[in-house]
Amino acid sequence: QWGFVAGHDTVPRAGMHEAAANVCGAAVEAARVVWTNPGTRAFGPAPLGLHHAFANKASGFCVYNDCALAIQELLDLGADRVAYIDLDAHHGNGVQWIFHDDPRVLTISVHEFVYGFFPGTGDVTERGPASTPGTTINVPLPPFAGDVAYLAAIERVVEPAVRAFVPDALVVHLGADVHHADPYTHLQVTIEGLEECYRRIVRLADGVCDGRLLDTAGGGYNPTSLGRIWALQLTAMMGVHIGDELPDEWRRAAEQALGQPAPTALREDPGPTWDTWQREEGDRVGLLNVARAEALLGE
Repeated sequence: QWGFVAGHDTVPRAGMHEAAANVCGAAVEAARVVWTNPGTRAFGPAPLGLHHAFANKASGFCVYNDCALAIQELLDLGADRVAYIDLDAHHGNGVQWIFHDDPRVLTISVHEFVYGFFPGTGDVTERGPASTPGTTINVPLPPFAGDVAYLAAIERVVEPAVRAFVPDALVVHLGADVHHADPYTHLQVTIEGLEECYRRIVRLADGVCDGRLLDTAGGGYNPTSLGRIWALQLTAMMGVHIGDELPDEWRRAAEQALGQPAPTALREDPGPTWDTWQREEGDRVGLLNVARAEALLGE
């Protein structure tokens, strides 16, 4: 009943409590720093971002939900409202349901949604309770949707919803698994699209909550892109632009670990390999779902 089943996505193992508790401790400490130092941004690389864990059940590689604990810590410290933005390829189901009945928390998730894709939830029809339906927002994207639909979801749904909510802090989950080269997902977002996404999130935090921003980096399963995407998240939060040169030490370590040539530049990205018509159809359907979510914002 606690979500640990041999052969499934979350298996019991020695040390899992200690490992997950350390992740949660880092998230709670980050929340304290962000709240007590206005304008401060906190970056937590994976394993922070355990957004699938429920209040009483492990799920999706996640034992405890550090994102939810960070949100609760902000509320306990005095925040009247906290907005949670989940841009990972998978639905932020655990955070959504933990705070489903709490009008102080806005949860927004932009994610891949198709039959058989984990966790199988997050359709646009999943809303908050009858009293505050607008506190739960989902933007489901079909497989092969890319920069067009992904950035439209941020511009047309995420940004206006957060501005209307007027939170005191933002907690975000910027999973790198939306990148087109991720082996476990099907979204086709590029490095260029991700960098624009990160800039938008930072500007949003600066505009609505004095820059109080906590990033839990979350998912991502392609070693050739993961560290580079984290670097772009971090530099966006720092408000700086860095060049494309990669450290020789990193490239040597990456080549040794992967047994193949490493990327030669920070923003090197050959682009999606799926057929153009598949990606165009993904963006077309994705934009329809963005429009559906956008139409519900006034409720």
